[in-house]
Amino acid sequence: MEGIILHNPELQREAEVQSRTIYLANGTTVTAISGDYAGAAGSNHGFVSYDELWGYTSESSFRLWEELTPVPTRKNSIRFISTYAGFEGESGLLWDLYKQVVGKDEHPEGQGDRLHPDLPIYANREARIFAYWDHEPRMPWQTQAYYDGQRKTLRPGTYLRLHENRWATAEEVFITPEMWDPCVNQAHHPTIISRDPLYVDIDVGIKHDNAARVAVKWDETGEKLILVSHRIWKPTPGKPLDLENTVEEDLRELNEQNDVVEIFADHYQKHRSIMSLQAAACRSRNMRRLKPTAR
Repeated sequence: MEGIILHNPELQREAEVQSRTIYLANGTTVTAISGDYAGAAGSNHGFVSYDELWGYTSESSFRLWEELTPVPTRKNSIRFISTYAGFEGESGLLWDLYKQVVGKDEHPEGQGDRLHPDLPIYANREARIFAYWDHEPRMPWQTQAYYDGQRKTLRPGTYLRLHENRWATAEEVFITPEMWDPCVNQAHHPTIISRDPLYVDIDVGIKHDNAARVAVKWDETGEKLILVSHRIWKPTPGKPLDLENTVEEDLRELNEQNDVVEIFADHYQKHRSIMSLQAAACRSRNMRRLKPTAR
């Protein structure tokens, strides 16, 4: 707004810009305010504008919205919102307003009435809310090529929220399979075979904690350890970890492909596996000994 005034001589004669406030010749004051709801209390405002209301999720933002409710003693006191959809279960303020104003053609719980057969315009007369809530691209710059490019770079939920004005869930996959697969070279794989002495450590979780295995070796100087490979298994209470077909199988493969010197494990959690692997080590020229350690 300041830029528009400063670049328009006619507006400059009708307005004065000072810091964060614009003073108009008719006595109106335009100012940007902070999220200080206490400082906004008692305002005698005619117009309040909110941008991206989906981000108003804190208690202080709710209180700011409530403090700036329309003033009943003014002929016109309006709240204006420009936003797209937010996150279900998170953008509570916008979600409640959305359900209050849209019709049932937009949402089954919609409490408003549709006012136009073609354009998605709604109103809730009792709550005195008017809304235009659209999902269709209607501007000439909203081309198919633009949207095709956006689909390739945005997560599905983000694309729907930003470009189709659809509500999204707060939890979604950060990198989707469709984004990952084009980056994969199927012929490429890490080299884990090493004839250098390897030292392996295991931490086992059966139901409530992850299980992990890490293999390291000394560098050429013998002063630093180098990570050779690692594995992680994630059990659940309903599907406990099958040690024989996960950790033990992984250790056997590691032992066959490398010169494993020592394997360290929790003696109490992995007693059966230690006995089994020690027996297997007797038949292997690579695994020299398995050493249980107390945590």
